[in-house]
Amino acid sequence: MLIKIQEADRVVYPNNPLAEVVCQARFVRMPELASPSAAMAAFAAIGFTKPFEPPRVNINVVAAGFPVPLQPSIAAYGATTEDGVWQVSFSADAVSLVCNKYLTWDDFLPRFGSVFDAYSSVFEAPQLSRIGLRYKDVINRETLGLSGAPWHQLIHPFLLGPLAAGVFADEKAIPEDQVRGALTHGVIDFGDCSLALQSMLLRSVEDARQTVFLIDADFFREFPEGSRDYKTSHDLHAVLDALHANAGAMFRRGIKEELHDALISSK
Repeated sequence: MLIKIQEADRVVYPNNPLAEVVCQARFVRMPELASPSAAMAAFAAIGFTKPFEPPRVNINVVAAGFPVPLQPSIAAYGATTEDGVWQVSFSADAVSLVCNKYLTWDDFLPRFGSVFDAYSSVFEAPQLSRIGLRYKDVINRETLGLSGAPWHQLIHPFLLGPLAAGVFADEKAIPEDQVRGALTHGVIDFGDCSLALQSMLLRSVEDARQTVFLIDADFFREFPEGSRDYKTSHDLHAVLDALHANAGAMFRRGIKEELHDALISSK
């Protein structure tokens, strides 16, 4: 029996820890664009008026433990809104929306819908292979009034790795200054979606004593054979709402009450 993430009430945190939210649709690869002008015009019409050039993407495939030679790099293109808060990038097999000042799902979802529909209008309903919704939360204890609180007092053990209490000694946690780095990674199937989950301790370049904690959760659903059932953003709403609900529930399970209280505090 597949275990699902236990549901949790949706919370809008006044002290929002979200550094970035990304929604990406991947498709069965199509011929490279001779010119991105039609797509750039479609995105400009919905507010993405400042072009930029993302780096080309090289794909390295590993089969049965042996690396396969790199596939040719994929040309990528992009544009941002005038305020730089929203960014779209696209290639012959993907389109992404990035937001670095996330407010609400009701604001984000229709924006991605417009991006998806603009891309599909240029590429004439490409075959969807994957849809993903990724949240990057950065927990900064100092800005939350939690200076000095150990990470195991704020975050549950499944995200902490060597920082969790009781790992090396019963009921004790290793001092933070003895941990040069900490990274956890896992990919989990939940039935209605999958999750690529990473967490990481990040140290300031200027002051190694200054640390923040990153929780990076990428919820996704794959369509291995490609699908033409999702021709418009409206067709994707139920899938994206499910990914969004799981993301909120996972974050709530990952943090303890002291951190939750600090995130909702009006102080």
